[in-house]
Amino acid sequence: MIQIYVADNTNYDANGDAVLLPNTCTLDTGSWQVSLTHPRDADGRWELIQDGAVLKLPTFLADDQLYRIINTEVTDSGVTATAQPIFFDSAGDVMLVDARPTDKSGQAALDILTQGTKYSGTSDITAHSTAYYQMRNLMEALTGDDDNAFVNRWGGEVMYNNYTVIINERLGADNGALLAYGKNIPADGMRITEDVSALITRIYPRAYNGRTLSGSGYVDSPLIGNYPTVHQAVMEFSDVRLAEDVSGDDTEGLIVCEDQSALDEALRAKCAEQWAADVDKPAVTVEVSMVLLADTINYADVKDLERASLGDTVHVRNQRLGIDMNARVKSLVYDCVRDKVQSVTIGSALYDYVSDTSSTIQAADAVIDKGTQTLMANRIAGVINLLNTSLRAQKDVAQRQDVRAILFEDLDESSPTYGALCIGTQGIQIAKERNAEGTDWKWGTAIDFQSVNADYIITGILTDRNGKFYFNLDTGELAMADGTFAGTINGAAINGGTITGATINGGTINTTNDITVGRNINMGMKAGTLARMINFGDLARLHYSYSNVMSLLSMRVTRGARYVQASCQAADSDASIYFDIYLSNGNTTIIHRFGTSLSSINSNLMVNGNLTASGSKSRVVQTANYGKRLMNAVESADAFFEDFGTAMTDAEGFCEVRLDDIFLETVNTDYDYHVFLTTYSDDYAAKASIYSKSKNRFIVCGTPYTRFDWRISAKQRGYEDTIMEVMEDDNTDQNRSSFDA
Repeated sequence: MIQIYVADNTNYDANGDAVLLPNTCTLDTGSWQVSLTHPRDADGRWELIQDGAVLKLPTFLADDQLYRIINTEVTDSGVTATAQPIFFDSAGDVMLVDARPTDKSGQAALDILTQGTKYSGTSDITAHSTAYYQMRNLMEALTGDDDNAFVNRWGGEVMYNNYTVIINERLGADNGALLAYGKNIPADGMRITEDVSALITRIYPRAYNGRTLSGSGYVDSPLIGNYPTVHQAVMEFSDVRLAEDVSGDDTEGLIVCEDQSALDEALRAKCAEQWAADVDKPAVTVEVSMVLLADTINYADVKDLERASLGDTVHVRNQRLGIDMNARVKSLVYDCVRDKVQSVTIGSALYDYVSDTSSTIQAADAVIDKGTQTLMANRIAGVINLLNTSLRAQKDVAQRQDVRAILFEDLDESSPTYGALCIGTQGIQIAKERNAEGTDWKWGTAIDFQSVNADYIITGILTDRNGKFYFNLDTGELAMADGTFAGTINGAAINGGTITGATINGGTINTTNDITVGRNINMGMKAGTLARMINFGDLARLHYSYSNVMSLLSMRVTRGARYVQASCQAADSDASIYFDIYLSNGNTTIIHRFGTSLSSINSNLMVNGNLTASGSKSRVVQTANYGKRLMNAVESADAFFEDFGTAMTDAEGFCEVRLDDIFLETVNTDYDYHVFLTTYSDDYAAKASIYSKSKNRFIVCGTPYTRFDWRISAKQRGYEDTIMEVMEDDNTDQNRSSFDA
């Protein structure tokens, strides 16, 4: 639903002044502008579409997004309007006379710039920077062209959510969307541009001091044969150095090679990193029209893009060139009337490794003494992108060391190497989490002169000091003197020994072979927990027979006066056999009976998997005069859930029905759903019909003040594509639950 608020109506939490019925309404994130066309309607809604008015409409980001109209054009057929995010009002609302975020993270800087205003900002940028803003409006400060602008100082990608600006390191997520092309590029609906101007398929790597690779001097990409010509470039890797080119003892951040062979290996590894970063793949731009492709056979290849959001990663596969790469959703056009993506533009490779490498080299230069070519210790802590981890001496330089001699730590929570390693004279510690105060690490795995504390130890033989106990992990041989064993033994057999005693204390015995017991198996309780368990495989059965006649077989688990008992009874070979499960608390009650004619459950039943029946499914209903009657269930080809309600159109003939929040979490309205209406009115001409449907609501239009009932049928979440599956017959001896007499 698209609403409009006249210029002097600022109560955007209430309903707007009118509901618009536009021919088209789209949001283009390339310009962040909304374009709307509306006919000259008899009710005069079009007359409210004026400069300064505010539209409330659904977008890919969220419902109820506010956009202010900045331009209108009226023709004989209707009105055309252009609107921009209401956050753009900050260009006129907020003037930064003198704002100076100094050495701040992205979030801290935004808090300073928006302090005392109705606007706010969110950012996940952790890098610190500084900027000065004097006599600049808020929009200039955030996204202006000068060097001081936030996006130039802190970086990031921008998105607008009403009065909040979002500037993150990157927008979007990777939801596994795949776009394949190359063999059959569609004639309509998709435009693909490939740019090979920056392509590199052959690298001439150069180490520090102009050192080059032996032999040919270059490394070729595995994809070099996919292109008609070679694309070559020289790349500098100044962190790769021969030992003779290194001065001083501090080699932090450097790859030091003892000879030319080691230098060649390091340079080849650097080139491999470039191939992994897609420098040998073309820059690709793909424009996809979901509208034009919706009714084509190609639609299945692009359907994932229906749910695309700005900045999302898309896996692009070029079948002609044999290339897989990642690209980003650079912009999209959202249909605010139909509440769905209309078209998507996918940009070139997600990760610019070359520029990132350049930044790393520049950062390294900042901490290198140009005269001595040594690392300056007082600057290392401020260089974040030099290394994923930082190395520092215990305490401060030149101070006496205590337990923690060397500490390796990565404080970037988004880094795959986030954590710490502490090495000292008293042992080794490893941590992956910080404490609640953030003052230190939560140290875990440790090695000291007495013990090793770890989740996994990979070795050959474990033994005690005296050789009385050892475990050969390579052969599986275990030997130990007399002692006590507690735990679980898994296996088919225990060979070569004797188990002696009235009681076996331990855990679980799992086996696929037979277990023969002369008399009783007793299971007890300990501290409120089942202390012993016997597990039977799929084909296992309990037998207790005499002359082929089943007698009483019973299993009982007891705690105090309460017990659960399973039994099978037969008086003789001609009697009916039945199997009962009891639950007793003083008086014995049968809660489940398996019989020869009818099985019954005398309690509630919950099935965590699928429930199927080869016959009818009925509910037993007790009637007043006709006894118990069976009511048959209604079946459907698809897995639908339904909800019902009653509503009425307003004075303009419209009614918005919002779907129940709990119901929405049980169904998937990204898939098409069905709404059925039944009208109630003294006026036989009264009518009501569906105007539009979205993820969480539908709009009914018709005769004013018409009462109607509605019924919605939507796909069950998790079973969207389930329809009349083929029944697999698993009624075999291997899978049948039975009891042998």
